[in-house]
Amino acid sequence: MRKGTNQEERHERTLLRLGAVSAVLGTLANVVASAGHGDLPETGTHAALSFVAERDTWSLVHLTSIFAVLLWLVAFVGLSGSMSRGASWLLARFGIASILVGAAVHVVFFSIDGYALKGTADAWAAASGSERESLLRAGDLVLLLQESQFVSAIILVLGLPFLLFGLSVAFSSAYPTWLGWVGATAGAGALFTGVTRFVRLELVPDPVLFGVFGMGVSLWMAAMGTLMWKRARKLPRADTKAPHDSHDKVNASSP
Repeated sequence: MRKGTNQEERHERTLLRLGAVSAVLGTLANVVASAGHGDLPETGTHAALSFVAERDTWSLVHLTSIFAVLLWLVAFVGLSGSMSRGASWLLARFGIASILVGAAVHVVFFSIDGYALKGTADAWAAASGSERESLLRAGDLVLLLQESQFVSAIILVLGLPFLLFGLSVAFSSAYPTWLGWVGATAGAGALFTGVTRFVRLELVPDPVLFGVFGMGVSLWMAAMGTLMWKRARKLPRADTKAPHDSHDKVNASSP
């Protein structure tokens, strides 16, 4: 029985440490990517393509953002391992499902934005005449695809996973309850923003989305990474058998 307990503790410790490191690194990568991205102009395709064509690091920034979300996925898996049975366990499992879908959407979105849009913008900047006009129309299509994926990414990356995991933390006894509600509130705000934008209602401006909700979930993830590492350090390390186990083994081998 003790052997099984030790194995479970080692498994939880490994998950927590991996999740903690991934949470911090993913947050740092997300901050770097957000700072390097800049605000895409909303004054038309011409301005957007000019903006992207002038940025040599555009593709690298988007690749960094992809890795950031994948690291957050690992962090959420590690966090779910420390959730006990009950409401917190169930919410964490729903959270894993949502971030899996969200990560897939995010990869598609940032691949379009970082690779397809950059290629179109560079080709448009180097073209002239009728070819330039054709590439401008292609840019319209890429930007339309990018916008649709962007709204879905808000819902499934910044919104629903943080709402579910925030509630999971709030209902668990492993972490501070108030911190769980902070994560749930930030996630709910991002979810509300994404849903309203999906139905063409601009109720939450970008400064609130990224400066409040986006920064909120990032800081929450970094804080959870720190707590996950501390929790891993507090788990028992003893792998030796209890004295009564050794005594029973001796008795079992006696004639």
